[in-house]
Amino acid sequence: MTIEQNPFEAPKHQADIPTLVESAPLDRFGLASRWQRLAASFVDTFLLIGALVPLFVAITYDLGGINEWLAAAKENLAYSIILETINLLILITIHLAINGYLLATAGQTVGKWLLGIRIVTNQGKLLPLKHLMILRYLSVWVISIPPVLGNFFAFANCLAIFRSSKKCIHDDWAGTKVVRTNPS
Repeated sequence: MTIEQNPFEAPKHQADIPTLVESAPLDRFGLASRWQRLAASFVDTFLLIGALVPLFVAITYDLGGINEWLAAAKENLAYSIILETINLLILITIHLAINGYLLATAGQTVGKWLLGIRIVTNQGKLLPLKHLMILRYLSVWVISIPPVLGNFFAFANCLAIFRSSKKCIHDDWAGTKVVRTNPS
């Protein structure tokens, strides 16, 4: 008599857990084009803006006294820092809600998934979500906050893609590259 495994039982070994990403080298189709990266960035930005609409409505109609906070932030550095921290936490939460699963399992945001590209290490492997969020996203968001210098950095980060490596500054920091997921 043989004992069959319960189909509803959790996998006992990591190898039994299915993943979205195949086992072949993830960078085998080469680097993503600059246009693919730009289009994916636009898709991700529009999704993020769409998700922020409720916050825009709250500001427009002064729900919850949010305009008092905004006015106080203009005059008080502590309020300004608190407000920027709240904004950053909202941004991270929404970004993870929209892209967290794809980033963790396939190295893709929704925009990258639609455009057939993904984020991998310089060695062609997937990165842990924590690594992606801290080195690739959070570092850029935090550095972009200060007026003038933050804007200068954000602009320089974008311009860096025109180097021969097709990598932005955040790719260099995180040790990543963006590659195509298919040969076309």
